[in-house]
Amino acid sequence: MKKCSVWIAILILMAACKTEETDSSAGLPGFVLEDIDKRVEQFRERKTRECEEKALRMALERVDSTLLTMELLIPIDTAVIQRPDRPKRPEIKRSQDTTAVAPFFQSAKTDSM
Repeated sequence: MKKCSVWIAILILMAACKTEETDSSAGLPGFVLEDIDKRVEQFRERKTRECEEKALRMALERVDSTLLTMELLIPIDTAVIQRPDRPKRPEIKRSQDTTAVAPFFQSAKTDSM
């Protein structure tokens, strides 16, 4: 009995909630309807364009931030000419001189004053 009354209540509520379809264009002249359709189409085009521009801006920001992050992580040196490091100064090899020191001129043994 309870199940039957529940089903009856649901059917009554569904019948009561049924909406009647009304024609919103009743009584309007044709040129007004055309103008409304034209404005609705312009609105859709404008919203679609704005949505596409917003999506492109967001994608551009994401790509820019990704590229900047990559630049920080992986430096690219192709734009800068790299100079080679200066070579180290070679060591001066000194040979040990074992010869005895002799005077330049053998004849001048004293000062000539």
